[in-house]
Amino acid sequence: MPGAGQQETELALPYRGDLELAGDVHLLPLTLPRKADLLLLAARSQENLGLGLEVREGDGWRLLATSTGREPRLELPLPASLVLGRIPRAPAEE
Repeated sequence: MPGAGQQETELALPYRGDLELAGDVHLLPLTLPRKADLLLLAARSQENLGLGLEVREGDGWRLLATSTGREPRLELPLPASLVLGRIPRAPAEE
């Protein structure tokens, strides 16, 4: 559900580490390194969760990709014109 959820602090990429996200939807704005051409997002949880990637389009957001499960993963080539905005993460329905 674009636009809904708890806004988090911006996440500079590359990032390797743990994020504690529980309960509701969390929106993680991304900062990409210069000349990034590939984006890999992965999560791990003891419960099913959803991982999605949105981009800003005009006044709204468009969902590019989603993955669900206990270890969701997204791998996306990044066109030079792409401006990423945020990653919505939410618990997945079982």
